[in-house]
Amino acid sequence: MSNIQEDYKTVLDFVLECGDGDFLPNMDEGGSGDIAYKAAVRLRNNRLPKAERKLSIELTPTEANAIMVMLDSEIDYLSDSIDLTEWELLDLKAYKMLAFHKFKTWYKENV
Repeated sequence: MSNIQEDYKTVLDFVLECGDGDFLPNMDEGGSGDIAYKAAVRLRNNRLPKAERKLSIELTPTEANAIMVMLDSEIDYLSDSIDLTEWELLDLKAYKMLAFHKFKTWYKENV
């Protein structure tokens, strides 16, 4: 898998996992978390068979902004709550930070 595919998969997995558990900020109907989660579900459901997959992402500026708002909010909370003594949670926190970094880089280049 290429780096771009890995980046998109990281972001997609993060949004799907957190959105499925209602853990995204603003999950109320039409909120940024709701919009970001629905976009991630559409991306997941529109995948081609593995042999035919070519990962591309099509988000409206509103959807991309919703994901960016959600990630910004999450990273603000995360950076205040990193406690190295909670070693069991460090992988999850690192995964969230990677998702934030990858999407923010894409967002700055594309929106």
